[in-house]
Amino acid sequence: MRASGTVLELTSDSITIQRTITSETMVFNLEKPLYGINVGEKVTISYIKVGEKNIAKKVSRIREHVKFPQYPTKQSSNTMK
Repeated sequence: MRASGTVLELTSDSITIQRTITSETMVFNLEKPLYGINVGEKVTISYIKVGEKNIAKKVSRIREHVKFPQYPTKQSSNTMK
């Protein structure tokens, strides 16, 4: 299963996110501490459910899309007369 959202809290053994679409808060147990993820960042979590617990298997940061400026296209100089 997967869930995406904004990191609200991060400890050595759990991560809490607020889901993007439903605004629901979800808590995931971590198998090992996360590095490179901070509170306020948007993430996608792949997880499994064991009993009542959500176990995070993979946490990935969602990168914001960078919009590059649109340059005018070059006019062809080979026009027929």
